[in-house]
Amino acid sequence: MLEVQEQVPLAPRTTIHAGGTAHYFIHIPNETQLPEVCAFAREKKVPLHPLGDGSNTLFADGSLELCIVKLANPFIRVWSVEQNLVYVESGAGTEWDAFVLWTIQRGYAGVECLSGIPGTVGAAPIQNIGAYGQELKQTLVQVRAYDTKLETYVSLPVKQCELDYRTSIFKDPAYKNRYILTSIVCRLSLRAPTPLTYTDIQNYFQTQNIQQPSLANIRDAVLTIRTQKLPDYHSIPNAGSFFKNPIIPKERADALQKQYPNIKLFPIDNTQTKLAAGWLIDQCGLKGSYIGPVGIYEKNALVLTNANMASCADIIQARDSILKQVQEKFGITLEMEPEIVG
Repeated sequence: MLEVQEQVPLAPRTTIHAGGTAHYFIHIPNETQLPEVCAFAREKKVPLHPLGDGSNTLFADGSLELCIVKLANPFIRVWSVEQNLVYVESGAGTEWDAFVLWTIQRGYAGVECLSGIPGTVGAAPIQNIGAYGQELKQTLVQVRAYDTKLETYVSLPVKQCELDYRTSIFKDPAYKNRYILTSIVCRLSLRAPTPLTYTDIQNYFQTQNIQQPSLANIRDAVLTIRTQKLPDYHSIPNAGSFFKNPIIPKERADALQKQYPNIKLFPIDNTQTKLAAGWLIDQCGLKGSYIGPVGIYEKNALVLTNANMASCADIIQARDSILKQVQEKFGITLEMEPEIVG
């Protein structure tokens, strides 16, 4: 039998600590109860929304006609081993960083640069999380989910998930909340980690005089760098990087570089270049400032902080002000990374 809570505050269930209340909130220990949860939401005629740790979610203010379901099924297990490859399955309710640590402790390479990313395993494919040269799509093999439309459990191969830069089919409005992810399978390597080209990590190893970094060394480097750039949401509420790094045509990036020689550019291929959104915001003089009660983190302009109990409306107002200033100065339209719900 489901234990249904009503009028549940959502702000404490997100890392940015903003938003209203959900009409219904259901916490389930395993995926076998998902059909019952879906039937309940249909009966009450309210949208069903799965929630992990809320590290990439911004709930609207007020009373929201939603049924929030939180799946707690933390498990990690080896699926199969083939020569130098190991296939690992993890439940959607597993903490992502616990999954990364588990793989590193066993010598499985492929997600070590994704250390320290907050959230659950089930949220990782939705965002196609990435950091320091790695993205989930490089190791993800398949996603297991409950299909609320077909009312059955399905396995989706990674190609069908359409993972791209900070997006996937699960963010497509046509598939919104159709799939409630229950587990993922990743293909990891038993070989030594490949050389890393990310500048901050290379500098870290040079400082530490580490010539051939192990998986544990890489994790230490990533966690150290993240600590220097990102505030701990337990002490300073935030949703991590609030804006995506824009990808623009190479010709446009070259023109901007002539105008701004110090601009940070990251070539993707012969036609596209990624810009550092934090640099753009910083050049507008916003880093370390406040827009209303919302802070722009002094060490990283990509991060909006909420130490002053800002509402969702306050955060959106700050977002819009930043978007306007970046657009006026550079002609670049930034996109926010967290999902607004409600």
